[in-house]
Amino acid sequence: MPLIRVLNLSATHRLTEFPAGIERLINLEYLNLSMTCIQQLPTEIMNLAKLRCLLLDSMHSLIIPPNLVSSLSSLQLFSMYDGNALSTYRQALLGELESIELLDELSLSFRSVEALNRLLSSYKLQRCMRRLSLNDCRKLFCLELSSLSLSYLETLCLFNCLQLEDVRVNIERAYDIPNPVLILRNKQYFGKLRDVKIWSCPKLQNLTWLVHAAGLESLSIQSCESMKEVISHNYGASTSEHVRVFTRLATIVLGGMPLLESIYQGTLLFPALEVMCVINCPKLGRLPFDANSAAKTLKKIEGDIDWWYGLQWEHETIELTFIKYFSPQYLADAIHVSGMGV
Repeated sequence: MPLIRVLNLSATHRLTEFPAGIERLINLEYLNLSMTCIQQLPTEIMNLAKLRCLLLDSMHSLIIPPNLVSSLSSLQLFSMYDGNALSTYRQALLGELESIELLDELSLSFRSVEALNRLLSSYKLQRCMRRLSLNDCRKLFCLELSSLSLSYLETLCLFNCLQLEDVRVNIERAYDIPNPVLILRNKQYFGKLRDVKIWSCPKLQNLTWLVHAAGLESLSIQSCESMKEVISHNYGASTSEHVRVFTRLATIVLGGMPLLESIYQGTLLFPALEVMCVINCPKLGRLPFDANSAAKTLKKIEGDIDWWYGLQWEHETIELTFIKYFSPQYLADAIHVSGMGV
């Protein structure tokens, strides 16, 4: 038993207490308790001096005793994502994580501006961040993302941030950050960002900051009732050439946005696009397509049938190019695209 290095108990839904004896596994390096119903981590877990990875995703009521996490000096990966969101009263955990010298990867959910600000004030914690979720941050009016500190971010989810009006990127110079490790090329500041979900943020009007996410593969925007454009019409307005935006995007889902008029004012190549889904966006009167868009990759366009036949095209041949990919989806249908989990 002491020789066990990996223990994965994830999705053991009937597990409500920390299994007795695990603290004796002194060689344990990987422990995954995600999606279990364990209520509290015991202090005995401090005995796991070699533990490098601790995953606690989707554990909605988990209690972590003070100073437990900071005692795990070998910890390199810590994930508490999609469930037990950090509130104002749980900021101390961020201090514990920051004190761990070897920590390299973090995934966290937040539900308070105070806890979020604690994260955004720490270069180390931001540098470690891989998945970041903001849930019900009702006092969040503007989200400012660091171009250098969050350069390793892979997933960003914003859910039900009712007061959020803007998302901005702070373009820092390398010497503004201690010991910078990222070399920026072509202003692609979020080169690792692959997945963005923004749901129920009713005051957001655009997401122009996404032009910095050159590696984005999946984008889902739903129930953002004030949004008029995904990328602002001011971006790229001075050129008639294809702008290099969404060059790796494979899936885009747009739903429940009655004011949305534009994805982008020009045309985009979408060289990796496979699936587009548009539901209940009646003012979206054109797609940023020309005959060369998604030429080798497109598999399906889903949407309301009235919306599709109301689209404006620069030329009839472009419509004929894409109509074979259209699949009607009705307003009452739930938006679901393969690979687009919450």
